[in-house]
Order: sequence, then structure tokens, then C-alpha cells
Amino acid sequence: MGIWGFSCIPIVLLLLLEFCSGSVQRIGNLDPGFKGAQMHYIDNDGMFLLSNNSNFAFGLTTTAADVTQFLLVVMHKSSSTIVWAANRDSPVKNSDSFEFDVSGNAFLESGGSTIWSSDTASKGVSSLQLLDNGNLVLVGTDSTSFVWQSFSHPTNTLLPNQEFSQGMRLISDRGTANLTYSLEIAG
Repeated sequence: MGIWGFSCIPIVLLLLLEFCSGSVQRIGNLDPGFKGAQMHYIDNDGMFLLSNNSNFAFGLTTTAADVTQFLLVVMHKSSSTIVWAANRDSPVKNSDSFEFDVSGNAFLESGGSTIWSSDTASKGVSSLQLLDNGNLVLVGTDSTSFVWQSFSHPTNTLLPNQEFSQGMRLISDRGTANLTYSLEIAG
């Protein structure tokens, strides 16, 4: 093997290490600058963040109707129940990505278009955490306040200790007749 063959080995090993390390599942929190796609976390069923107690996971999972379409969700692991979804009416492909950028904004992107966003850019977000109760939160720089939380934006499931107050709505998944049911507390 010539000089070029041996000099390429470290580069190939570094690239392989980078590719493999991209699929390491995090526990508890993500720091700004994180970016993940379902295809990079396929060994973890598309989930890139676990709660500290490992009861809940956050990531991209397939839709019930089409295994090539994905939703950004918080899932109860032992029952595989989706307890919150960011984009249930706008599924994405496995190559599309979730990003928690350095400005503190969390968003789901597909083909250059934003499908969902927490709209928290420049609002003092220090980390994204998945709490043991299933609440996905963007934590403020004071480390105690929540700038955004999934419990304030329920989809079709309420978890223990989750408030359901005036103005919030629960909307069921679409049935076979394309109908939904909703529950809302009127003022």
C-alpha cells in the first residue's frame, strides 16, 4: 500500500467516528447547537433525548398511516404512546431535521421550510430538557424558569400534573372519516 493508502486511514476513521457518534442518545437535556434527523438516530427508534428516569423520549417517530413520514414527538416509552406532537398534521421525511439553535429556538425543518417552531429565539433559553413527567421544556438562563413548555401546548393527551386551563384545546387525531374531536375550556 502506498503512502496515500496509509494517510487516508486516519481520515476515514475520523469520519466513521463522527458518523457513529452522531447517533448517541442524550439523557435529560440538549444544549443549543443540537441538530438531529431520524435517519441518524435509527438505532434509537428516532429518539434523541430521554428523560432522566427514561420513561419518556423525544425525537422523530413514524406516523401510523405511513412509515416513510415522521412526527416530532414526546413519547411514553413503555406504552409507545405519543403524549405530545409538534407536527401531527404536517409529517416530514427521515432526512428532515430538528434543530435547537444557538439563539435558543427549537424548530423542525423540511426542505428548507420551517414546519414547527417554539418561537423562542433570543428569549434567554439555556437548554432543552425532557422532564421526568413528560414535559418538554426550554429552560431560561436563570435555570429555573420555562420560556416554553409542551404542557402549555397539549395535542390530544394530558399527563398527571399537567394543567388544562382556559384557552387550551385537546384535539383528537383524525379518524377514518377525517373527523376530529376537541375539548376546550370556555371562558
